[in-house]
Amino acid sequence: MTRMKGLDMLGNIKSEPSTKRLLIAELTSTYHSAEIEKAYDLGGKSLRSKTRKF
Repeated sequence: MTRMKGLDMLGNIKSEPSTKRLLIAELTSTYHSAEIEKAYDLGGKSLRSKTRKF
């Protein structure tokens, strides 16, 4: 698998008819509200921030 950002991967998953109904939980290191909102806008159902020590 090529390296891609989580939001790009989420967008790809949700754009495919065969996978768009999957429930996606995302683990992220961001605390930026704009990125979190984008993940939900793309169809993410659960978003958890990991600690900075992860």
